[in-house]
Amino acid sequence: MSNDFRIGIECHFRFNCAAMEQICYALEPYNIYFIEEVLRAPNYEEIKRLSEKTRIPIVGSGHCSAAGRCAIGSRPAPARSP
Repeated sequence: MSNDFRIGIECHFRFNCAAMEQICYALEPYNIYFIEEVLRAPNYEEIKRLSEKTRIPIVGSGHCSAAGRCAIGSRPAPARSP
């Protein structure tokens, strides 16, 4: 796949933490730009733990940004190769 575009994945809170770990692990080789709404907003600690187990940046949603916590566990996107 070319690096001419970026892929972001919206999960719509449909998975539990164990499933999201497996999904992130499977997606890591594809240089995903970000993954969003991985777990319901009250699960801030689980979101943080998940972000520590994957290289894919995890971003929040409107639900958690309203609480001022959308950046929990998020990291800058990995550097892109030319």
